[in-house]
Amino acid sequence: MKVAGGYTKSFYKSVGRWVGSNYSCCILLLGLIVMPILLYFCLIVLGGLLIVADPIEMVDAVVVLSGGTGDRIALAIDMLENGFTQNMVITDTNLAANERLWVDAFKGVGRESIYITDLAVESTYEEALAVRNFALSQGWGRLMIVTDP
Repeated sequence: MKVAGGYTKSFYKSVGRWVGSNYSCCILLLGLIVMPILLYFCLIVLGGLLIVADPIEMVDAVVVLSGGTGDRIALAIDMLENGFTQNMVITDTNLAANERLWVDAFKGVGRESIYITDLAVESTYEEALAVRNFALSQGWGRLMIVTDP
């Protein structure tokens, strides 16, 4: 017997069984698509809540860590020009790296404001020790560290 649309009752029953049996599959598939997107946005919001930006205060020196491809020197020079510090410290890694840093640094800062640590370093841990020892020898207590995020 034909019903509305020209289809038989058995056709509608079979479609109903198919939709009913695949309903949970559709929900699962939708969940697999929607949940990662929701999770991504939730993590972005939570990450934004965890970041705390402290106001920049005066420091004894700005320390430019070696390595990376960012504009570390430019940020350090900006800190000098804006009066947050009067000294810049570059860690001693190797001659080529230091020459590049010195050339970049001299573009905006006088030679008397730039220091290189006493110890040659090969790791971030050694950089931290060299900077600590150098700061103590200069009598500095407050440092700003410039590195890539």
